[in-house]
Amino acid sequence: MALAIVGEVLGSVFVILGLFTRLGALLAGCTMAVAFFIAHDGRLTGTMSGEMAFIYLATFATLFIGGGGRFALDMRIGAAAMPKTM
Repeated sequence: MALAIVGEVLGSVFVILGLFTRLGALLAGCTMAVAFFIAHDGRLTGTMSGEMAFIYLATFATLFIGGGGRFALDMRIGAAAMPKTM
């Protein structure tokens, strides 16, 4: 239970801020994978379908692969720390 809380809260905060986006997407994606495959038995239709868990899982997998992008806080911090070259 504690891992699910950490995955949902920390993962979501990291993704929202764009700080450690891939780590946050991995944490939240693992939580959604457990929700989809264990709690909903991998079903997309019928009663107790895990359609929303699957959509969130796909979203977090996309963020994990693609990263936060140029507007992420990681990019701004990294750009500020890089020395200026001529």
